[in-house]
Amino acid sequence: MGRQFLRGKVVSILDDQRLIVNLGMEHGVSMGDRFVVYEEGGEITDPSTQQSLGKLELIKAQVEAVHVQEKMSLLMPILKQTTTQSTVLSATLAQTYSTTSSDIYRDRLPVKKDQISGLSLLNSLIMIGDLVRSVKPVDA
Repeated sequence: MGRQFLRGKVVSILDDQRLIVNLGMEHGVSMGDRFVVYEEGGEITDPSTQQSLGKLELIKAQVEAVHVQEKMSLLMPILKQTTTQSTVLSATLAQTYSTTSSDIYRDRLPVKKDQISGLSLLNSLIMIGDLVRSVKPVDA
């Protein structure tokens, strides 16, 4: 058999960082697996052959599985890291006092505010029923 993407839907929005999807261990999901939340755009046609290439996936968010159950998974935005560096005017001081710090954080998800079951958020776009698929294909 070939390889294919895992495909499911957002079934619940817990807050602006946590989504529940209808994909779990029985579908092959593991902790750390990455997914995209998307909607289908218009059909794209190859201008050379006039053949349909399918519908464009309009990505709303990239997320990862942080908790996996048999039939569902909890997804959160992928961790990001920022690095800041302090600067000093003197080269001698820079060797002694140069500091670099980094923070790891998660972006907020653009979720539909009236579908959040806990907190509210402005500029909501992710909705219950949105499509979800794995970033990497799995063996079918």
